[in-house]
Amino acid sequence: MAEILIGSENYQDHTETSEAGETFVVLGKQLPKQAKSRRNARARRRNKIRGQTQSQVRDVWGTLGMDGARGLAWSGRLKYSAEGNRRSIPEESMPVTCEEIRLIRETIPEAGAGNRKVLERYISFEEIEFNDLPESIDEDAVPRLRLTLMLGPDEGALVYYQLYPLQKNVTASAREEVELEYIQPKPTKAHQCGERDRLHYSIPLLSSKRIEETDDGTLRYTAPRVHERFVVKVLTFKRDNAESESVLRRLHYHIWGHTHELLRWNPADAAFEVVDGSSLRPDVRTLFLIHGTMSSTNTAFAGLLDGGDKSWIAKAHAGNNGPYGQIIGFNHPTFSEDAEANTAAFLDRLPRNFEFHGGVDLITHSRGGLFGKYLALNASPLHIRRGALAACANGVGFFTAGRRIAKLLSILRTTSTAAPVLKGLMALAQHSGEFLMDQPGARLMTPGSDRLKALLRSPAVPNPPKFLPVVGDFRSDLVAHHRFYRRWAERGLDLLLKPVLGRQHDWVVGTSEQYIVAPECYPEGWYADGLKPGRVHTARHSGYFVPENGNVPNPAPARIERFLRTGKAWG
Repeated sequence: MAEILIGSENYQDHTETSEAGETFVVLGKQLPKQAKSRRNARARRRNKIRGQTQSQVRDVWGTLGMDGARGLAWSGRLKYSAEGNRRSIPEESMPVTCEEIRLIRETIPEAGAGNRKVLERYISFEEIEFNDLPESIDEDAVPRLRLTLMLGPDEGALVYYQLYPLQKNVTASAREEVELEYIQPKPTKAHQCGERDRLHYSIPLLSSKRIEETDDGTLRYTAPRVHERFVVKVLTFKRDNAESESVLRRLHYHIWGHTHELLRWNPADAAFEVVDGSSLRPDVRTLFLIHGTMSSTNTAFAGLLDGGDKSWIAKAHAGNNGPYGQIIGFNHPTFSEDAEANTAAFLDRLPRNFEFHGGVDLITHSRGGLFGKYLALNASPLHIRRGALAACANGVGFFTAGRRIAKLLSILRTTSTAAPVLKGLMALAQHSGEFLMDQPGARLMTPGSDRLKALLRSPAVPNPPKFLPVVGDFRSDLVAHHRFYRRWAERGLDLLLKPVLGRQHDWVVGTSEQYIVAPECYPEGWYADGLKPGRVHTARHSGYFVPENGNVPNPAPARIERFLRTGKAWG
């Protein structure tokens, strides 16, 4: 471990100044004591920091300063890794770090090949006080740190905040209280083509002070301290240098074992099975489930599938006297492909001239609602009648700025325990937010984008299907037991989501965006003159299909069943 006391006699030994006059803490080993070795080491690290050499300097693994400021308005003691830990095991590291390392090794074969190790480093702000913080802040003006990692050309990195209780002795139970929030690199041309010797990170400053909302709606830092440690973790590892053009598509296949997969509910096994399109029946009423971002049919609709032959899905099947002769799903990429490409892939799996003459009903979740709308209006063989669209992603505020994507990935990470989803989110966090925003699936969810506007405009087909928005708003009592949401509320960071998602949201999609339906697709009894009380479910993004949200009974599944059966928005 190394540490620096800001303003101490040897302060200059730990810092360097860029050509632009910015001061940075140098992360790595301390300078040697012998005068000549000291001069040589200082010259090597200065050349590296200023980009005058691409050769790796063993004593320097990064620099840390303030983003957009020349000086360091800090006081106290900064602690950081001198070299790094190659033995990240539960006895020596937090379980959450060990989990990320396991996901890296399972997702990136190069990271665990031969004697290669995942190297763990940290920067601790436990004893640092950040001074000169602004009196009022917003999501765009949160002070940010600037971290630069020095990497080899075949190295990748995963960076995240690791948050845990502020206490000297971390007990076994406290170690389980650790949360993480991903931090994504800034885009660089060199990074995009896989040829670079460093990555830059702009890190929102999690001050020891809380954030609160004033009477006039502005946000400010307050004096009471947050009793948590703020540690930035850096994991570096060997990686494949394949070009990023197809990286998300390859990633999807590597994690899920497929890019597209047609599923059908098997009543005998009470589970979905992979099928060929030729086995589908054209003459029966069909229920079609469509999942959302970085998910799958089994993950997104777990609340409807739980219970085996007693589940909501099982009861909907004709084998249990339900209305549907077959229930299908379609696993598909969500970032690397948009609704048009996913629709083409689905239709490609059907036999030539196949049509669902018995009619199709949809249940969709999140971004799956956009896929479902596109299917309904552009895939005539389906003969879609109705669709229940839960948390439909008709514009997601996170996709309006690359720096916001890390928040989305961190939130999605808390809503799933499925290993493929966790692997996917971890892998996405290694890419810049701007890179992910530029993917077809992300552009489809970007507010105001041409792709989204084209999908949301009134349909030009006669007798379009009816869509029921299942709309949700988060309420803190839903997750009083959930560490992540509780801590975000404690620190006031959830207040920063309001400018991004609106005052009402389910932590991923704004409530008003979920509500959007073309007038021609309004169901019977629907009105669109605002979000009326009683018309908005109390839900977080992953909770629309579970029997209970916290201790609150969830009426959404019964409402979906009633709408699909009667076509009425309200019973």
